This record gives sequence, structure tokens and C-alpha cells, in this order.
Amino acid sequence: LPDNQNISGFKGSIHYPGGSHEDSVVELKEVRTLYAPVLHNQGIATDGKYIYVSPDHNTIEKRNIRDFKLVKSATYPNKIGGLFYDSIAGEILTGSGQYVTGGDAFISRIDPDDLRMIKTVDISRYTEQGINAIVRVGNRIYVGETAVASDAKPKSWYLFSSDFKFIGKVYSHASDKGRYNWQDATVYKGRIYATDHKGFVFAFKILPDGKLLSLGSYNSLGQYPEGIAYAGGRFLLWKAKQGIVQAQLQ
Repeated sequence: LPDNQNISGFKGSIHYPGGSHEDSVVELKEVRTLYAPVLHNQGIATDGKYIYVSPDHNTIEKRNIRDFKLVKSATYPNKIGGLFYDSIAGEILTGSGQYVTGGDAFISRIDPDDLRMIKTVDISRYTEQGINAIVRVGNRIYVGETAVASDAKPKSWYLFSSDFKFIGKVYSHASDKGRYNWQDATVYKGRIYATDHKGFVFAFKILPDGKLLSLGSYNSLGQYPEGIAYAGGRFLLWKAKQGIVQAQLQ
């Protein structure tokens, strides 16, 4: 992964995991609305042909990327959250859990063809809260915690191997009325981009030891509090109670 600290669209100071900081600025510009209305969302993923969305914590939908028409849906109670298309394994990863303080956490693998649940892994022994955000970068899987919006306890990111063996905690920050409650994530140019429940879009650099370094955030004023993916040179974001939009770094 690149070691360059600078990335187009970011400016200001860098803050280190767990330290006090003033967020640097992410310049993110909304380009157009792709699909509307889309009133509810937890996660977004795409393989380039289809777009996969989770309208709630029980349901995953496979939709045509051109017109958003429903192709297939499946229901797995309390096992669906943020979504990420794992192009290496050819599967969809989803993070889920109990969204209360100290809730359980799960990683699930889903077959994108028929939305069959391949496997669910209970990772609760390693985490302190439920999870929602999940990505794969190379042979590493990262998951981000979330819980009730009023919970001020720290929310962390954890690192697992590609076969779901625990490696360690790689980032942590106290939450504040939904901030740092990680909802969904994607990967672009080796960086992790993640949304929190307050509508901030964060960018993380992956350090050589696997830990995450925050490069800053974009304050969408509550407009982008859930799903995020990257496709076709632009980000796909769920705009609260409206639809899925395209956005790009400035």
C-alpha cells in the first residue's frame, strides 16, 4: 500500500488513532442522483453489474445497476448491515450485530448470485460492540463498531485475516451522539472510506502494521449517514431518506 500521506481532496492536519484532534477537511462534491426514492439503507456494494443494498438489518437486495430494478432479495434476521463486495473471493461481506452497548458482532459471507448465506462468523469475543462497517483490503478484513446513538463509549476498528482470524484493534475513538458509530465502508486507492451515523465521511490510511490513521472527514450535515461504495470512478452514497447519489473528491 502507498505510504504517501497526501491524497487529493484532503487538506489540514492529520490526527492519530485515539489522540485529540481537529478534523482535517475532506472536499466531497455530490454530482447527481442515481436512484430515487430510496428511503432506507444500511449498506451499499457493487460488482459493476449489480448493486447490492440493505434497506434494514434483516434484508439484502440485488438490483440492476442501470435502473435499480429488483433482481432478488433475501432475509436473514439481524445478520445484515454494511455491505462490501469482496472481488478477491467473489462474495459479499456484511457486518452486523446487536446495536446496544456491549452487543454481539458477526461477519457474514453471502453468495452474490443467489444471495445465499455462505457462512456467519461470531466475532463477539474480540469486539466490544456490534459492528456494521466492513471492508477487505488484500488479505486483511477490517470491521467498524457501532451502537445506540446516545452511547458515548469508544467505537473501534478491528483487523482480521481473510479467513477471519483475529489480529487486533487498529483504531478507536469515543463516540458522541452518533459520531464515530461506523455504518458502512468502501476502499479507494488503498484507503478506507467510512460513514458514521452522524453523516461524517472519513478517510483512513492503512499503516504498515495494519493500524488505521485518520486523514480527515467530510461533514455532510447528516445527509450521508449510512451506505457508501465506490464504482465507476465515483462514490455511491445513500442520501438520507432520499436516494443513492454519486459524489467525487474535489
